[in-house]
Amino acid sequence: MRRDNAQNNHEFRGLQRLFIPPYLIVLLAESLQAPFLYVLYHSYRFIPSQIAALHSTGLFACMIVSSLSNRLIRKYGTRSLCLLCTSTAGVACLLKFSSSFLLLFVSRLLDGISAALVTAAFQEWYAERHITRMDFPPEWIEATFAKVASGAALGAVLAGWIAQMVEGSTGVIGMPFAFSALLMVAAGFLIGSRWDGGKPAAVDAPATLSFGKELSILLRQPVALVLSVITVFCESALQIFIFAWSPILLKSKAIEGENLGFGAAYACLMAFALVGALFFHSPPARGIPASRTLAGALMGSVLALFLTYKHLPESSLHWKTANFQWLLLTFCAFEATVGLLSPALAKLKAELTPSLGRGSLTNIPVTVIASAAIILLHPMGDAQRSLVITALCLLIMATFLAILLDLVLASRGGDTQRPLSLSQPRPVASHPTVHQTPSQG
Repeated sequence: MRRDNAQNNHEFRGLQRLFIPPYLIVLLAESLQAPFLYVLYHSYRFIPSQIAALHSTGLFACMIVSSLSNRLIRKYGTRSLCLLCTSTAGVACLLKFSSSFLLLFVSRLLDGISAALVTAAFQEWYAERHITRMDFPPEWIEATFAKVASGAALGAVLAGWIAQMVEGSTGVIGMPFAFSALLMVAAGFLIGSRWDGGKPAAVDAPATLSFGKELSILLRQPVALVLSVITVFCESALQIFIFAWSPILLKSKAIEGENLGFGAAYACLMAFALVGALFFHSPPARGIPASRTLAGALMGSVLALFLTYKHLPESSLHWKTANFQWLLLTFCAFEATVGLLSPALAKLKAELTPSLGRGSLTNIPVTVIASAAIILLHPMGDAQRSLVITALCLLIMATFLAILLDLVLASRGGDTQRPLSLSQPRPVASHPTVHQTPSQG
């Protein structure tokens, strides 16, 4: 059955209307926080090492909860965890109005919890009703999450402008977080009043693989191992960039006195990411193998970050000579390549390693690499250059591996449909990745 058959099914469209609006509200609320998170900590006069510690706290909390998400879902059910996601996110937003480092530390812990659950709990809730409760064809899942991905991308662009207007009209940097908390309350109300409870009816082996079993699968299939290493390098570089772009533009506003809005800048970044994602799904790109698209996008990302590095001054004393317009342009170019490589990487993972689920194993090195770079490099005098060059090195290594992967898959005649798994993968493993730049990590 094709997607057009799915859209003609009244019950299926009803399930979409039940699931998509609350989920998009949650994703919009998260995106509202991204432009001003670093700026908020800076306004509280925290030193760079403190800001780096707060950011890394969210990353580690997200990693821990992500690794436990399947157990939590089996024990408490998806609806309860979805409500927990909105509750923790709302409380975290309110705590950000305090300048106490301890309360902000707690806020980042809650951020990490909500960031982990916003993917696991919501997608599991939908998958269980789609497959088990209503017995729809598994391939129809793609139709739902294609809508979610499109809505989330547009919502991220909109969130940047909303955050800019809210902050600009009130003059309060924390006001976008208050608006985000209101949206979380609204989403929680919709979930609590309209969604049913229950636990997944069937949880098979691939959803609960231990780290040891996941690693054994990767070691037995070198192609999957290479893809996982590429994923680690790409996501680590992206996490570093997510942290680095705000302080770079913050120096622009402080030194040149430009009326540069962080919400507007974020909206531009997300708009270019959307352009990249749209190109991936365009007719000209559909005939290109995902591995080749990934390699090409990584080459573009390396070029974009190299230009970013070239336009960064060598010393903090020379910041006034930096061309910040060029920096913003290179940021946008980088996000365009991310918008292209993210769906390509997700497609390859769904085809080559479906039994590994959400990639809980790769979350560990991503968190360690990104956090180590942020904690060790951000307090340095030339922190921005050091962070950018670190992300650049990670992407260069990912590019070489992506070229190797493309050559190997091309030698197979383009056959990527030979994954190594312990049993039949769950349909949830094929969910498309929703690309976004989260504030929580």
